[in-house]
Amino acid sequence: MWLWLKFFSWVILTLAFSNAYAQSRPWTDEELLWGVAAGTTLAIDWGQTHWAAQNNWAGTSNFPKGIHENNLILGKNPSVKQVNQYFLLVTPVLYVLADQYDEYRKPLLIATTMLESIVIINNNVHVGMQFSF
Repeated sequence: MWLWLKFFSWVILTLAFSNAYAQSRPWTDEELLWGVAAGTTLAIDWGQTHWAAQNNWAGTSNFPKGIHENNLILGKNPSVKQVNQYFLLVTPVLYVLADQYDEYRKPLLIATTMLESIVIINNNVHVGMQFSF
């Protein structure tokens, strides 16, 4: 799994920095708001996933046999270290891609916000996860 994550990271960073010296346009106020929303939802998801990893993916009243991660990159039961490494990589890569590819900035930030919102709501409603760091 970590070999796959390293390869994925290398591909994303290569794509992001291949355009590093291109002049991108400044962020609009709307894009800045979507950027804050994307960052906020990523932070909440990070906190929930961190909580689950800290609790050894123990069950809740809804899932007494235990819970698992649905992110294919992280695997079913990532450690706290793996969770932290993943989010410390994904978050800056999102912003680098959004900054460098300004024509895709708004759709990328909206998609991230929506996907992360669905994950957060699912974790709260169906699994009963808590938010803590």
